[in-house]
Amino acid sequence: MRVATIFTGVAACVVGGTQVANAQEVRPAGTQDIQGYGQAALPGWVYSGYITSAIACGNAGVDKPWLHVSTTNPQTNKITSLCFGNQGRSVSPRFVGARAECGGTNHGVLTGFKNSSSVYFKFGPGTTYAKLSWSHLNTVYIGSWTGTDQCPKAPNFGKNAG
Repeated sequence: MRVATIFTGVAACVVGGTQVANAQEVRPAGTQDIQGYGQAALPGWVYSGYITSAIACGNAGVDKPWLHVSTTNPQTNKITSLCFGNQGRSVSPRFVGARAECGGTNHGVLTGFKNSSSVYFKFGPGTTYAKLSWSHLNTVYIGSWTGTDQCPKAPNFGKNAG
């Protein structure tokens, strides 16, 4: 009985490992291709699904249809634009504030905190920035995208770009 249990556990690990490896190799039809753009995961962020990110974005043509989030580091008061494409979820580390968002071609939800209150913002395609002024951006979720909308470079809303 013990041998069967060990074998079953090993088989489950092998099958589970294969599924994880295949999930990373298979991309759903219609995902936005960013090959050669040099995107990487943002430091400290946790990703699930196929979501992709870029930092200091907005000038390159490839990220214009992506979700743009103007963010702040409350400790340093520096502002940067983060962009997200494809489908999935990304969870931010501490000390990332959200100043504004532009949906690009994306549909989804942002969650976070404004002072100590939980907040969320449902976004859709668009070309303009909605002001958020959140003390913390917690989760970025993109469920789908449609259309051809593109976001301009994020404004700094009166703060120094530091």
